[in-house]
Amino acid sequence: MEITDLIKANSRDLSLEFQWLRRIVDTHLKLHFGQEADFAGISEIQPPDVGNSDSNWAALVRKFKPTFEERLALVLALAPCMEPRLLDVFFTRNPISNRPFSEFGGISDGSAGGFIPTEETLLFLLSDGQLDRRFAAQQLFLPSHFFARENLLTLVREDRLNLPMTAVLSVPAALLASLTHGQPLKPGIGTDTVAGRVSGGAGGGGQAQNPG
Repeated sequence: MEITDLIKANSRDLSLEFQWLRRIVDTHLKLHFGQEADFAGISEIQPPDVGNSDSNWAALVRKFKPTFEERLALVLALAPCMEPRLLDVFFTRNPISNRPFSEFGGISDGSAGGFIPTEETLLFLLSDGQLDRRFAAQQLFLPSHFFARENLLTLVREDRLNLPMTAVLSVPAALLASLTHGQPLKPGIGTDTVAGRVSGGAGGGGQAQNPG
């Protein structure tokens, strides 16, 4: 298979995005558990500058100009498909209950064992346990948000987990293709979701829905 210039550009830029996500997760967990961190908060960790890049990811960033929170949501949703081991840290168990920390959210992909982030996972990273931040971050899931309008981020809810904030963060299959091997990014990107497949493997039927 040919490795095209676009594949190289997509790989380069998304590698930087996942490095950014890794620093955010590491910093937030340290602060959450009262450990010393290099930053006072995750908002100090600036995302990569892809303004002059020719990747499809850079084109998406230039087109939609996502905020810090929006960009984090997109990269977090992409992680299970591209850098799944980055999220393994969320399998850490609470030593008191010997259960996963409830604030981490997420579900496990039963077929591969990977951590699949949910709405709750994103809210954990963005709210730091503060309700005002949590409520503000929930606006990312509204039907009026460009995530839903442009079909960039989809929520996949399992029938067995029909509870608030338990929907899996997903990206449409066509967008995933655009950001990897380079199919053109175009309006109305598509309705098939990658997490629809992943969610089904976690032990329940999944239903895709737009945020909100």
